[in-house]
Amino acid sequence: MDLQLAGKQVVVTGASKGIGAALARAFAAEGCEVIIVSRGADALEKTAAEITRTHNAKVTAHAADLSGETAREALFKAFPGADILVNNAGAIPGGGIADIDMKRWREAWDLKVFGYIHMCQLYVAAMKQRKSGIIVNIAGMGGRAVKPDYICGAAGNAA
Repeated sequence: MDLQLAGKQVVVTGASKGIGAALARAFAAEGCEVIIVSRGADALEKTAAEITRTHNAKVTAHAADLSGETAREALFKAFPGADILVNNAGAIPGGGIADIDMKRWREAWDLKVFGYIHMCQLYVAAMKQRKSGIIVNIAGMGGRAVKPDYICGAAGNAA
């Protein structure tokens, strides 16, 4: 399928495995330059090598913990011209309201909620200036189909 994305630069967070890696593969298959981001450098490098080999695409692995502002700003500084940003990073624990302490809530939301907001703030300004760009935020269905044993994730996905 030709989605007319060839030559576009795409940043995909949470891309060392799962949905993020699948999205990175799809963008590479369309001829995009793909920057994959996650905390785990080893898994990220392995995924980048596999995508490069399979799709003969330019893939850059950028290891970063995007739960912190400094790492998000460094990512933007390294790749300010991205045409597409896919916010996919997130590790929200399961459990009921009394099962997750506030420290863990903050850690989860610093990545999934505030991380997405900050990444959007960083990239939308550059995209508005260029008058082009796309931001995709990946959130789970837990925000719409709330389960009491996934309350932190449900609230984070709804946010």
